[in-house]
Amino acid sequence: MSWVVGSLAYHRHIQNVVLSIMETGLLREWHVGLVDFESPRDCGFLNRLGKKLFPRLRGDLARRRIEAIPASLIRQHPLWEVLRVGSARLGFGKLTSDWIWEREEWAMDGLLKRAAQRDDVSGIFGVEHGCLAAIREANRLGKWSAVAFTSLHHAFVEKWVLPEMEKFPELRDDVSARLDLLARARDRRRDMEAQAAKIIHTNSELTKRTLIEAGFRENNFIKVPLASLLPPLYAASDTRREKLRIVMCGAVSVRKGTHLLMQAWEEGGFSSSASLELYGAVHLPTAFIEKHSSGINIYGMRPRSELEQACRAADAMIFPTLADGFGVVVMEAMGAGCPVLCSANAGAAEMIRHNVNGRIFAPGSVQAIKDEIQWCLDNREKLHEMRYEAYETAKNWTWDNFRKSFRTQFEKIINKRSEDNEKQAE
Repeated sequence: MSWVVGSLAYHRHIQNVVLSIMETGLLREWHVGLVDFESPRDCGFLNRLGKKLFPRLRGDLARRRIEAIPASLIRQHPLWEVLRVGSARLGFGKLTSDWIWEREEWAMDGLLKRAAQRDDVSGIFGVEHGCLAAIREANRLGKWSAVAFTSLHHAFVEKWVLPEMEKFPELRDDVSARLDLLARARDRRRDMEAQAAKIIHTNSELTKRTLIEAGFRENNFIKVPLASLLPPLYAASDTRREKLRIVMCGAVSVRKGTHLLMQAWEEGGFSSSASLELYGAVHLPTAFIEKHSSGINIYGMRPRSELEQACRAADAMIFPTLADGFGVVVMEAMGAGCPVLCSANAGAAEMIRHNVNGRIFAPGSVQAIKDEIQWCLDNREKLHEMRYEAYETAKNWTWDNFRKSFRTQFEKIINKRSEDNEKQAE
């Protein structure tokens, strides 16, 4: 039995899914877009040449680095991604980049479909929106089909995000209207993938629940929460200072609930007794930022190492998201020994033990955020005690643990079907 994985995603989550399948001895190959690896075949030589000719490219490719998976198992297809990145750099606009991205997804689906037709392949594994044709072909041939859902079901997202988006009509333009129209068709495609796939992998219990509530069958789910890198040895740091220090890591956007956090900060008048630092790309209107950012430090995108330092020095990290399949920044903050104030609409909330390594609060509520910040001000000592428990949570759930859980569930599903087939044959 052998499996082929196809995904444009190359982040640590997907890499560990691929590595998990490899560790079962079932991985035939992984088809991916533009990544950083050097191989005697495919496009590895272009990576080497590009790094020599354009030194800046070395840093850009480093963010696409593939770790632990041998180059002999990787099949790189970079053309569409090069076009997409190039169009964005040249300022061709969101619609052009989006058009290229969709063709890239369809091309990956086609690659997986052709892989499913091969005699040496018994299963295909794709990522939501990029594997519908492949799933249908694998099913037609009586082979395994699996899809990873890294985001919450669109009905759940719409319920929480759309009402908040209506508060910011200035974010609406012809481009966003066109993208919203395209998103509806893409959501239908995701629904068809979830309906057809024999295995669905989700990154949290929340993601799984939203799919089940949308009507998809409950059997054959592989649910594994995301993890963090193995954190360094815990170093007790005295963060207790006159002012409470809170950070938020993630896009400064409506979906992440940053606008609610900024309103809560302003209404609560917390600037005199606390500081708030926002790290992430800014997507809120400039007028809103200017009106509600008094006493708030907005740093924009920063390297992961800087985020880790910020969390290590903070009293707490707050994650007020309206809808997140997981939110790996929660695990990264806890790995830095930072307790997390987490919205219940983050999949990562399942890693929070209320009042032990962090706190969970109601999503979409300015008052709930104000209450959490005030609790931190009133319970500085208790908040400090949570630091070690937060660290322990990250230390005890690393990517090694992720892969072990994934392998166990994956093999259980595969073996059960084999046993059922043998019983039917008797």
